[in-house]
Amino acid sequence: MGIRAMLRAAVLLLLIRTWLAEGNNTTSIPEYVFELSPTMPAVIHNVFNCKNCANETVVGKILDRVLSGYDARLRPYFGGDPLPVGISMYVSNIDHISEVTMDSKVTMFFLQTWKDPRLAYCETNLNLTLDYRMADKLWVPDCYFLNSKDTPVHDMSVENRMFQLHPDGTVHYGMRLTTTASCSMDLQKYPLDKQTCKLEVESYGYTVEDIMLYWEGDENAIQGTEKIENPQFTLLGKKVTRNEEVFYTGSYVRLVLKFMIQRKIIHYLVQVYWPTIIVTISSWVTFWMNYESSVARMTIGLTSMFILHTINSHLREKLPEFSCIKAIDIYMVVCFIFVFLSLLEYVYINYLLYSRRESSRCYRLCRRARKIMDQYRYQLEPELQN
Repeated sequence: MGIRAMLRAAVLLLLIRTWLAEGNNTTSIPEYVFELSPTMPAVIHNVFNCKNCANETVVGKILDRVLSGYDARLRPYFGGDPLPVGISMYVSNIDHISEVTMDSKVTMFFLQTWKDPRLAYCETNLNLTLDYRMADKLWVPDCYFLNSKDTPVHDMSVENRMFQLHPDGTVHYGMRLTTTASCSMDLQKYPLDKQTCKLEVESYGYTVEDIMLYWEGDENAIQGTEKIENPQFTLLGKKVTRNEEVFYTGSYVRLVLKFMIQRKIIHYLVQVYWPTIIVTISSWVTFWMNYESSVARMTIGLTSMFILHTINSHLREKLPEFSCIKAIDIYMVVCFIFVFLSLLEYVYINYLLYSRRESSRCYRLCRRARKIMDQYRYQLEPELQN
């Protein structure tokens, strides 16, 4: 009965405290300090101290207190040790990888983590989740993608930014964005090639004396890649590295994320390899055709050359101006050679047959002429004797 009575008293005190906090009475209310015995259960202490609960008034007071006198122009620990800033990503999709423009389009959740002791609070143990409007009131790192062409932040239905404050001053700053990053490709083995696309993260203005970027969780800093499906490529794996780059303004930490990808071959089997193989084999049908069927043999050969030229032109439209010879170029040249040899075979056979026919005709004419001359001599021989 004693514990039940104490629980009822604690709940009653909590209700009175909440009513006084949420009331509209602006007069000063005397504060009473209640000390509970250490032998009381932990549940009673948590209920009475209200460390695991918060309302609008409590959160409003916390924000008003931490933001009063807060200078968003200065980084945490200004003038002291460099501030560690953890970077992590959740890659939701790799939308497009282009060989023509040499870039890749990636949609992700970009998360930055750092500790700002100016934002610490003790009124509650709960984390505070705040929206994008806090971006103008708090200091945030100036990280950017070094090889990015365009990086818009999504704004459906509001700007997709989020802040999460922890009681010890830890800040999680996340945003949803889509970046179009340059991706240099080596197309010598195209379309049987493997490529590596990179995302490079760096601080724009803060050197290593102010900010130290690092991958939060090392390899586990990149999540979601196992669910990525792309119609053109297969994701083989990912790799994260960290290095330091020196510029004339100082040294900067650069985080590099590498995507190892391999091109899917099934599209090229259907669109390129199987049609060219069928066309090349069809051009060999002329080997079994009558050598006198000139129109049919020439039609098959020239049509095969035209089809191969059309397929090759279609391939070149998908590729940039590349000075190196690609694997698909060698394949197409071999197909052209086989089709062209089928035409040469017909020309060579005709040349042999017509040259033999001409020689046979000359031989027959000579024999006929000899016979006529022999008959003429036989008729004139008695007259010559007389």
